Amino acid sequence: MSVIFSHAYTVAFPKDSKITWSQAFEGLRYKAGVPMSFVPAIAAAEVLEQNSGYIKRHTTLKNGAQMLEDIHLYAPSLVTFKANTGQLVTNLISENAQGELLLTFTFYIPVPDVVSGSKVAEAKLQELEEAGKGAVLQSMKTILAMLEEGKLN
Repeated sequence: MSVIFSHAYTVAFPKDSKITWSQAFEGLRYKAGVPMSFVPAIAAAEVLEQNSGYIKRHTTLKNGAQMLEDIHLYAPSLVTFKANTGQLVTNLISENAQGELLLTFTFYIPVPDVVSGSKVAEAKLQELEEAGKGAVLQSMKTILAMLEEGKLN
Protein backbone atom coordinates (compact mmCIF):
# COMPACT_ATOMS: atom_id res chain seq x y z
CA MET A 1 0.00 0.00 0.00
CA SER A 2 1.35 3.41 -0.97
CA VAL A 3 1.74 6.33 1.37
CA ILE A 4 -0.18 9.60 1.09
CA PHE A 5 1.26 12.82 2.48
CA SER A 6 -1.64 15.03 3.56
CA HIS A 7 -0.80 18.19 5.46
CA ALA A 8 -1.70 21.88 5.84
CA TYR A 9 0.47 24.73 7.08
CA THR A 10 -0.49 28.35 7.78
CA VAL A 11 1.52 31.50 8.45
CA ALA A 12 0.28 35.03 9.13
CA PHE A 13 1.55 37.96 7.12
CA PRO A 14 3.42 40.35 9.44
CA LYS A 15 1.07 43.01 10.80
CA ASP A 16 3.47 45.77 9.82
CA SER A 17 3.63 44.61 6.17
CA LYS A 18 0.41 46.44 5.20
CA ILE A 19 -0.12 43.92 2.39
CA THR A 20 -3.65 43.82 1.00
CA TRP A 21 -5.64 40.73 0.11
CA SER A 22 -5.40 41.57 -3.62
CA GLN A 23 -1.63 42.13 -3.42
CA ALA A 24 -1.16 38.77 -1.69
CA PHE A 25 -3.23 37.07 -4.40
CA GLU A 26 -1.22 38.84 -7.12
CA GLY A 27 1.89 37.31 -5.54
CA LEU A 28 0.29 33.85 -5.77
CA ARG A 29 -0.66 34.53 -9.40
CA TYR A 30 2.99 35.30 -10.15
CA LYS A 31 4.07 32.17 -8.22
CA ALA A 32 1.80 30.02 -10.40
CA GLY A 33 3.71 31.03 -13.53
CA VAL A 34 7.24 31.47 -12.18
CA PRO A 35 7.50 29.36 -9.00
CA MET A 36 11.27 28.95 -8.58
CA SER A 37 11.86 31.80 -6.09
CA PHE A 38 8.78 30.76 -4.09
CA VAL A 39 9.25 26.99 -3.76
CA PRO A 40 12.79 25.79 -3.00
CA ALA A 41 12.12 22.28 -4.40
CA ILE A 42 11.30 23.57 -7.92
CA ALA A 43 14.20 23.81 -10.39
CA ALA A 44 12.30 24.96 -13.49
CA ALA A 45 8.83 25.59 -14.86
CA GLU A 46 7.53 26.20 -18.36
CA VAL A 47 4.09 27.71 -18.91
CA LEU A 48 2.41 25.79 -21.73
CA GLU A 49 -0.97 27.54 -21.68
CA GLN A 50 -2.35 30.52 -19.80
CA ASN A 51 -5.41 32.71 -19.42
CA SER A 52 -6.71 34.87 -16.57
CA GLY A 53 -7.95 31.92 -14.50
CA TYR A 54 -5.85 28.98 -15.67
CA ILE A 55 -2.24 27.98 -16.22
CA LYS A 56 -0.89 24.69 -17.54
CA ARG A 57 2.79 24.24 -16.74
CA HIS A 58 5.53 21.66 -16.99
CA THR A 59 7.44 21.62 -13.70
CA THR A 60 10.82 20.07 -12.92
CA LEU A 61 11.82 19.52 -9.31
CA LYS A 62 15.40 19.70 -8.06
CA ASN A 63 15.30 15.93 -7.45
CA GLY A 64 14.69 15.44 -11.20
CA ALA A 65 10.99 14.57 -10.96
CA GLN A 66 8.79 16.16 -13.61
CA MET A 67 5.08 16.81 -13.73
CA LEU A 68 2.38 18.53 -15.73
CA GLU A 69 0.23 20.80 -13.58
CA ASP A 70 -3.21 22.29 -14.15
CA ILE A 71 -3.38 25.45 -12.06
CA HIS A 72 -6.67 27.23 -11.40
CA LEU A 73 -6.75 30.75 -9.98
CA TYR A 74 -9.86 31.71 -8.02
CA ALA A 75 -9.34 35.38 -7.17
CA PRO A 76 -9.09 36.74 -4.58
CA SER A 77 -8.29 33.80 -2.34
CA LEU A 78 -7.50 30.37 -3.84
CA VAL A 79 -5.03 28.78 -6.25
CA THR A 80 -5.13 25.02 -6.91
CA PHE A 81 -2.30 22.97 -8.42
CA LYS A 82 -3.29 19.52 -9.71
CA ALA A 83 -0.48 17.39 -11.16
CA ASN A 84 -0.53 14.35 -13.40
CA THR A 85 1.22 12.52 -10.53
CA GLY A 86 -1.95 12.64 -8.41
CA GLN A 87 -0.58 15.50 -6.33
CA LEU A 88 -2.96 18.28 -5.28
CA VAL A 89 -1.72 21.46 -3.62
CA THR A 90 -3.77 24.51 -2.68
CA ASN A 91 -2.65 28.02 -1.77
CA LEU A 92 -5.25 29.93 0.24
CA ILE A 93 -5.38 33.52 1.43
CA SER A 94 -7.74 34.04 4.36
CA GLU A 95 -8.01 35.98 7.58
CA ASN A 96 -8.54 35.06 11.19
CA ALA A 97 -10.89 36.56 13.80
CA GLN A 98 -8.27 39.20 14.63
CA GLY A 99 -8.17 40.36 11.00
CA GLU A 100 -4.69 39.00 10.30
CA LEU A 101 -4.09 37.99 6.69
CA LEU A 102 -3.07 34.31 6.49
CA LEU A 103 -1.36 32.16 3.88
CA THR A 104 -2.18 28.43 3.98
CA PHE A 105 -0.87 25.69 1.73
CA THR A 106 -2.49 22.25 1.74
CA PHE A 107 -0.76 19.20 0.33
CA TYR A 108 -2.06 15.85 -0.90
CA ILE A 109 0.91 13.97 -2.33
CA PRO A 110 0.93 10.27 -3.19
CA VAL A 111 4.29 8.65 -2.41
CA PRO A 112 4.50 5.54 -4.61
CA ASP A 113 6.61 2.49 -3.83
CA VAL A 114 6.85 3.26 -0.11
CA VAL A 115 5.26 0.91 2.41
CA SER A 116 2.95 2.58 4.91
CA GLY A 117 4.29 2.45 8.47
CA SER A 118 7.87 1.73 7.40
CA LYS A 119 10.94 3.72 8.48
CA VAL A 120 11.27 4.88 4.87
CA ALA A 121 7.68 6.15 4.92
CA GLU A 122 8.24 7.93 8.22
CA ALA A 123 11.39 9.64 6.88
CA LYS A 124 9.71 10.60 3.59
CA LEU A 125 6.66 12.08 5.34
CA GLN A 126 8.93 14.11 7.64
CA GLU A 127 10.89 15.33 4.60
CA LEU A 128 7.68 16.36 2.82
CA GLU A 129 6.38 18.15 5.93
CA GLU A 130 9.58 20.20 6.19
CA ALA A 131 9.52 20.93 2.45
CA GLY A 132 5.88 22.04 2.70
CA LYS A 133 6.60 24.40 5.57
CA GLY A 134 9.60 25.71 3.67
CA ALA A 135 7.45 26.38 0.60
CA VAL A 136 4.95 28.42 2.64
CA LEU A 137 7.65 30.41 4.43
CA GLN A 138 9.65 31.07 1.24
CA SER A 139 6.48 32.05 -0.63
CA MET A 140 5.63 34.54 2.12
CA LYS A 141 9.16 35.94 2.01
CA THR A 142 9.07 36.30 -1.79
CA ILE A 143 5.62 37.93 -1.80
CA LEU A 144 6.74 40.44 0.84
CA ALA A 145 9.91 41.21 -1.16
CA MET A 146 7.79 41.78 -4.28
CA LEU A 147 5.55 44.12 -2.26
CA GLU A 148 8.55 46.09 -1.03
CA GLU A 149 9.90 46.33 -4.60
CA GLY A 150 6.54 47.74 -5.78
CA LYS A 151 5.73 44.73 -7.97
CA LEU A 152 2.29 44.01 -6.43
CA ASN A 153 0.48 47.32 -6.90
